[in-house]
Formats: sequence, C-alpha cells, structure tokens
Amino acid sequence: MVSANNSNNHVDQKDPEQWYCEGKWFIETQAIIAYYEEGLKRGPEFHPWAWLGIGNGRRKAWGMTGNGMRGIGQPDAVLEAYRKATAIPEAWRKIGEIHETVNCVPDALEAYGKALAAAPADAELRTHVDFLRGKDLDPVSREYYVRTWGFDPMANRMVLEPQTDRNDTRYYYDTEIPLENDPELATAGVVVHARLEVWIGGTCHNRIIFSRGQQQASVDCAHTVIYSAPAGEVAHLSEQDYHDLLTTTKGTPALLPPWEHFAALKSFVAGLVSAGLFTLFKSPTGPANPVEDGVPLSVNPELHQQLGRCLSELVPDLFQRLMGEIMGNLLDRVPAKWIIDRWDLLEGYNFRALFANEAFVNSLDVPAREKLLEIYLDAYDTDERPKTQQAAWPFLSALLTPEFLPMLDNFSLVKVISILQCVEVRNPKSTGTYLNDLVRRLVLHGILQQNEIFLLPDYLGYLLYGIPIGLVEPASFRDADPNFLRKVFVVLCDIWDCLPNFKTDGDFPGAILYYLLSTEGDTPENETCLKQALRTASLEKQTTFFDKLTRDFDFVPVFLARENKDDENPLMEEEDEEESFSDDDDDNEIY
Repeated sequence: MVSANNSNNHVDQKDPEQWYCEGKWFIETQAIIAYYEEGLKRGPEFHPWAWLGIGNGRRKAWGMTGNGMRGIGQPDAVLEAYRKATAIPEAWRKIGEIHETVNCVPDALEAYGKALAAAPADAELRTHVDFLRGKDLDPVSREYYVRTWGFDPMANRMVLEPQTDRNDTRYYYDTEIPLENDPELATAGVVVHARLEVWIGGTCHNRIIFSRGQQQASVDCAHTVIYSAPAGEVAHLSEQDYHDLLTTTKGTPALLPPWEHFAALKSFVAGLVSAGLFTLFKSPTGPANPVEDGVPLSVNPELHQQLGRCLSELVPDLFQRLMGEIMGNLLDRVPAKWIIDRWDLLEGYNFRALFANEAFVNSLDVPAREKLLEIYLDAYDTDERPKTQQAAWPFLSALLTPEFLPMLDNFSLVKVISILQCVEVRNPKSTGTYLNDLVRRLVLHGILQQNEIFLLPDYLGYLLYGIPIGLVEPASFRDADPNFLRKVFVVLCDIWDCLPNFKTDGDFPGAILYYLLSTEGDTPENETCLKQALRTASLEKQTTFFDKLTRDFDFVPVFLARENKDDENPLMEEEDEEESFSDDDDDNEIY
C-alpha cells in the first residue's frame, strides 16, 4: 500500500539547489517570493536555499513603489533573508553586495572576506576586494597590459558611485573599435565599442555597444577563450583540436580579473570588426549557412542573431537589404523545405520583416516567389508572432501579380484567400478596394482553373460573405469552361437566393449569367439557370432583368417570350394556372 504522503515526500527529495535554480525562471517579484516561501515548508535542507531565494525576491522589490512591497524590499529586510542563508557561501557575497550598494564598505569587505574563504580561487571577487581597499595593480603588470593590450587597468578604469535603488555598474573599461571594413555602417554614423562592466560584488559583464546618434543597442558576450600555451601554437590548431580542447564553466563566469576579461573582449571585437560585420553574415556560420554549433573562435548563431538585432535597430534599411540579399541567395540555392526546417533559427535574424518588404518581393523571379509563398504559408500557421500575420497584406498584395497567379496550386489559392479574409476582419479600414480587387482576381483565377473548392456552398459562402466583390465584368469569364460556370452559378443562387440585379456595378452571379447568355444564347442549360434565378426573384427584379435582356441581346429566352412582361408575375401565374386546372378536375370529379 502506498501512503498518502508519498507524493510530498517524493517532492522533498528533489535536490535543494536544483529546486532553487528552478525558481529563477519566475519574473514577477511576488511569484518569486511565494515560490521560495513554499520551500520553508519543506525539509531543513531546503531552508537556506529558500531564504537565499527570498532574499533575491526582496532585493528585486528594493526601491519599487506603488506595489505594496516596499517594506520587504528595504535593505534590512533583504539582509535578514540573506543572513539566514549563510550556510550557502553565495549568501555572503550577496550580503557584501547589499552593504556595498548602501556604501557600507567595511561591512561589505567583511562579508566578501567570508565569501572568499569559501571560494579562494574567485579572482573576480578578490580583485573587487582589492578595488574597494584602494589597492592598485603592481607597476610591472600595468606596463604589460599597456604594451600588449593597449590599456592601463588602473588609469583606464572608469569608476562610478553605487546607486542605492538598484544594482549598477561600479566601474567599467571601454574602447572604440573603428569600422574600417564596413564603410556603409561608418557612413551611416554607427560606432562600435568594446565594454567590460564590473557590477557591485565584482561580477564582470562583457558587452559590445553599438550606437548611432542617441540610439544604442548592445550584445552580451558570455564567452571568453582561455588558452594556456604559447600563442604561436594557436595558428596550428585544427577545428577538431578546438572541439577537443573546449571546456565550459557550465554557465558560471570564468574566474579572471576584470582586465583579463577586457583584454579578451577587446581582441574579440577587433577581430569581428576587421572581418567586416556585414561579411560575417555571409560566413560559413552565418544565416546563409546555418549550423548547430561553431568552434570556439567562430561566430555562433546566437551571436550572429544578437549582432543582427542591434544592426536592425540602428540601420534597419541597410540590414534589411543585406538580409534580402542573403534570403534571395537561399531561395536560389535550396528548396523551400530547407528554409522551413530552419525557420526558428533564421527568425533570429529578423527574416520575417522581408515579407513586408515590397521592394524585396518585387525583386524575386517567379520560382523564388513560389518558394517564398510556401515559406510564408507555413510560418503563418506555426509562427505565433503577430508581425508574421500583420505582414499578410503587404506581402500578398506584392506577391500576387497577374503573372504569378497561374503558379498557385489549389491548396495555396484557398489558403491565400482565407488569409485575406482574416486581413479584412482584423483591418477593415486599412486595405479598402484593392483588397476586394485582389480577392476578386483570386476567385476568378480559381474559377478559370476549375478549382472544385468553388463548388462547395459552405466555402463559397464563407469566401464571399463580408467582402464586397465589386464590379465584375462578364468578359472576365471568357476563358472559363461554361459547364463549370453554370455549376458555380447554381451554388451562388442557392447561397444568395435572389436574382442577379444587373446594375452597373453588377454582382458576381449576374456577370456569370450575362456572359453565358451573351456567348451561348438561349440554350436549354442556360434557360435552366435563368429559371432558377427568376423563381425566387421579386417582381421588380424580374422586370429589370427582362428589360436588360431585351435591350442587350438580339433574343429573348423562349420561356420568357411566351409571357407578357407587363403581367405581374408570369412564372407565378403559370403555376397558379396549373393549380386552377387541377382544381377544376377535382370539381368535375365531384359533380
């Protein structure tokens, strides 16, 4: 027999540190605190981790106003939680960070000292303690960095005062890297900086800063290459050597002093810029040739995507032109499925924006447009991003030119019309007459191609409902199969249950019938269609229709010629007459 408490016991057996890490996914402050407070109800081994998490939540609430949490977000409340978590060495570092934030340097140094006692190899923290104590790097080391890396770790350090309402940068290193191989970016005013920020507590953060005027975007660099061997050996390493030598710190920062991080970052950014930022996107690991992983010294897809995001924010036109060139090359080289299978990866480069780029769509030949439509239809169904759906109108209106329509298969045609229906529903005033004209052209194309989907009443009714098809010239059907036209006409009459009125802005079924009568004349098949329309028409519509026929045609359908057009309702009188004969027969039988 299994006890009722087994499930709870099982939960409590989860590794406390793993449980703590899972709580880091929460974003809302109240959710963070609630998650970790639940840990206080677990076994005692969870309590230090729970208090560490509660301290993080209170720290996030620090300085927040108007949310009812200001009390628990004060420094004393944060310190209270962290002090109950000191069984975990990380708590001492966090205590030191709080003291440093409120400018209590002696208390911060005491807490950092206890953190270093538990982690003596933490070069970042040790360097930060030296910084707080005012201890400079020795002259020989400073000269080495000036000579080798072009900066002085002490003289080139930009020191900031701590901010009491948030975590902030305590000091940073920064240098501009000239864009010598990207003249278009340089002409546009783009400037690139390598920046190493040291936050309160000594943690280092590598960033590449892109700026243009008052605009700024940045890339966070999480990797630093450490190779403990003579520099000359690097040139002789193969790609497999890189993979064999590669180890990671499993998400934790490399334990290096800040100036080592900055030297590596400065060198890395200089390498990117010397290769040419635009050139990188055409490299073997760029979006033109997506791969799962890169070697340590290559530019991996994640970094490519961050670079692309920055450039698309600062110089959207230039970046869109580059992405259009790359996508155009892909459409020429690979099948649509190859791109569809990698769409999640390619999306990181904002390829989605190309759908709304009319100039790009117009630049493609017909085969490339076919592939792009296949890609878009798949993305429309699977991509939940609103911008993919918002691109429907600009993309389809540019794509669906008269010369491209014959390329549409039945599935694509139906899908495109359905999407355009959604465009009208979501943006009823944004597209106007041109949308109706495009839908009309698509419907005409489907009828001319004898697409049997147009013989399904439910679909045809949905297609035409709510979208005024507008003026339809009878001549539009000159290449259509008459028998198929008659079938469509019958479906339309069943849906609308009325006679075509043949006004100047003639409706869709009216144009079909007018075309059939003008080209084939009074055939039995056309007479059947005409009778079906007339039987449900009002007298006014019948009269208007009769006048139209006698004015435009050299003939009058036989069954109409037998009737007097001034009679109130020839068809109804004919039926009434038949009923009266039946009544007389009954009377004769009675008498």
